[in-house]
Amino acid sequence: MGEQAENTIRINFTGTLAVCRALFPLLRPHARVCHVSSSAGHLSEITGDEPAAAQPRAKLAADTLTEEQPCGLMENFVTTAKEGRYRRAGWPGSTYVVSKVGVSALTRIQQHAFNSDPRCDLVVN
Repeated sequence: MGEQAENTIRINFTGTLAVCRALFPLLRPHARVCHVSSSAGHLSEITGDEPAAAQPRAKLAADTLTEEQPCGLMENFVTTAKEGRYRRAGWPGSTYVVSKVGVSALTRIQQHAFNSDPRCDLVVN
């Protein structure tokens, strides 16, 4: 599970973040960004052992979420998966779900940043 978690988070979450960091400075006004996610990216899919699962759900749902926070949570998932204690830490058994929940959180954070960007009408979906 640890290796799968590391690879899935690296490709789906960290890779998306890296491309965004590289390309966002190049966006022109009225640009559109589309992240690829799925229904697996809903917070309700964080179904590890309770009450621990409530913690990552609450952190990822916070209105004050910063880019660093989901990065830390994704690292926590990979670490706990490698240690075999991801369920007890609140994480589900699907590395795909965790990566897509991270992408969904990242989308909200990026749109919030674009709302105050001097370039007008930037949208992340």
